[in-house]
Amino acid sequence: MVIQTIGAWITILAVLVGGGWAWWRYTRQKPDLPRVNATVDASLSTVGGLDYISFGVTITHVSGGALTIEREPTEDAPRVEVSQLSRISAHGDLPPTIVVVAPVLVRDQTLSGGEFIQDQGMVSVGVRRVDTVAYQVRFIFSGGWEKQSWTWSPNKILPLPDNVVDKE
Repeated sequence: MVIQTIGAWITILAVLVGGGWAWWRYTRQKPDLPRVNATVDASLSTVGGLDYISFGVTITHVSGGALTIEREPTEDAPRVEVSQLSRISAHGDLPPTIVVVAPVLVRDQTLSGGEFIQDQGMVSVGVRRVDTVAYQVRFIFSGGWEKQSWTWSPNKILPLPDNVVDKE
């Protein structure tokens, strides 16, 4: 009798938890909205005293309605921004200095659920300033679904090694 009562309470609890999850997932989270994973990967090279950043970006449309990658207005166009972080900006006292902006994903427009797009490139960030401790690489893009728009901006920090080997 006690085991049947405990089993009944566990069943009631499971039904309530499952119902709460279903309500949250299908009512509150709007399942037709695009689910997007965006990543940026980057590496640093130094050649002839100049720093170069190689990068790769990926947008994976996990599920939901078709996602349109926005290009207009120009500030919404997909891009990679490389910033120098100084000793001060690394602690949040000063904003990073953007040194390069590179356009990416110039041909791809729309992604359906389950599709992904990738792009890669390399940019010269020039001669390193004395106070630079790292580079920040941000992948920024905006996507639209129906009449709504969102902006994503994953980033990667590339700390500078104490002794960078010059690859000549």
